[in-house]
Formats: sequence, structure tokens, C-alpha cells
Amino acid sequence: MSFKVIFSPRSYKQIKSFNEELKERIKKEIGNDPWHRGTIKC
Repeated sequence: MSFKVIFSPRSYKQIKSFNEELKERIKKEIGNDPWHRGTIKC
């Protein structure tokens, strides 16, 4: 099953400022379970 993650503009701006290590950790965690509490299924 494929999915697409869409961040709000504010979140996207914040994530862009993170270092590469933190970005990779976020990708890994989202890849494990994209439907974390508070997410919206579109």
C-alpha cells in the first residue's frame, strides 16, 4: 500500500530547518506507521 504524506506549510518550513539525521529519523518513523494519532486519512 502506498501513501502520500502532506505537511502543513508551517510544518514543512520547520522540517526543512532540521539537520539530515533528524529528517531521516522522521522518514523512518512515518514509514513504519503513517497513521499516527492525529493524522487525517484523505
